[in-house]
Amino acid sequence: MNINRESTEIYFWGIPSSGKTCALGAILSVAQNGDIARSMTLDTECQGYEYLNLLPQCFDLTKPVTILPEGTPPDCSYEMGFDLEDQDRKTHPITCVDFAGEMIRTIYRKHAGKSLSDTEQRALTDFTNLLGGKDENGKPIGNRTNNRKIHFFVVEYGAEQREYDGLPQKNLLASAVSYIDEIGVFKDNTDAIYLIVTKVDKIKASSDEDRNKKLAKYVRTNYSTYFGNLEKVCAKYRINGGDVPVIPFSLGTVCLQDMCKIDAKYANEVVKIILERSHGYSTGKKGWFEKTFKG
Repeated sequence: MNINRESTEIYFWGIPSSGKTCALGAILSVAQNGDIARSMTLDTECQGYEYLNLLPQCFDLTKPVTILPEGTPPDCSYEMGFDLEDQDRKTHPITCVDFAGEMIRTIYRKHAGKSLSDTEQRALTDFTNLLGGKDENGKPIGNRTNNRKIHFFVVEYGAEQREYDGLPQKNLLASAVSYIDEIGVFKDNTDAIYLIVTKVDKIKASSDEDRNKKLAKYVRTNYSTYFGNLEKVCAKYRINGGDVPVIPFSLGTVCLQDMCKIDAKYANEVVKIILERSHGYSTGKKGWFEKTFKG
């Protein structure tokens, strides 16, 4: 996988069944509907063009009920390029990368010294080529670009004890963050790191403020090492002022496991974050000047 466009790169990380793919689909759907961003123009040359067309359709806000998509196939990762136009008519070039949840398991197996299958080794090599750090001369390793980068880590509320390879997901996630940091992913060009917690509608709260307090306590209690590792990364590289914002997320009302009545308010907030933290430039001569001399 190569990223060949000048853009802000946005990465989504999560274990299988974390809700990562569904959250991404809802976010892309909201980005297209004109409420937060004025418009969304797809890059027809990107590797994940078909996926970028299909995934948001599972979250069509004009339909009363939608059918949720399956997770990202184990051996697939998608690079999706598009331009978002904000309300000031500035263009924000975005490249969004969705890694299969199995990548987290592969990283853990690598850390634990376990043998990898050919498929796992290829996926890990592709990942390292795309996001590995820089050499001693400051030159990007493999296919890594000098684009600015944002990382969204995704966990599911109430699933902290779900096991993979005989371990709860929090162990795999903590190991993954350590490995990603070791190969230099966060060291350069990282503008922000966020933790998205899905299915927060399960939290019994009297208000959004009450829910957010309970959510913060939940993360500290159930993902202490994982969340602590993210905080250490932010402190070490001066990302987010050393903080890891926790973003509550819900798709809406889900029944029978795969049917959903979409509530766009949570996805709206993520699109706002993407616009706020990504570089935008004006069109025309002014835009060329900004992009050339300020970007």
